[in-house]
Amino acid sequence: MDTQTRFDDIDGWDTLDAERRSQFAAIAEQVHALYPKPDDDFLRRATLAAVVRYWRGNLSLEDAGARLAQARRAEAEARAVARQLGTLAVGDGGSQAGTAAKLGVDRQALLKWLGLRK
Repeated sequence: MDTQTRFDDIDGWDTLDAERRSQFAAIAEQVHALYPKPDDDFLRRATLAAVVRYWRGNLSLEDAGARLAQARRAEAEARAVARQLGTLAVGDGGSQAGTAAKLGVDRQALLKWLGLRK
């Protein structure tokens, strides 16, 4: 596949000089190897866009670290909510399997939350 076809939809790609484009192509190969599944497209695109933003001075390591910390907090919050609602739902008569499926968690995780598994 032509490099331009693969990368021209990445914002800022057209501002990179030849040396950066060459580096970008190598990085893109690594990124595709890390995230090879069709469903991983959002990860590939986010990663490659971040590379360009970093090179252009629009994304710092501190920015990336802050975003990661924010994502960790959001995940922790979502897990806490799911855990509490899962235990409430089973306590209200919901099935373990159905509750786990609706929450998108493994039934064994739900059992652990309920104190029925270590």
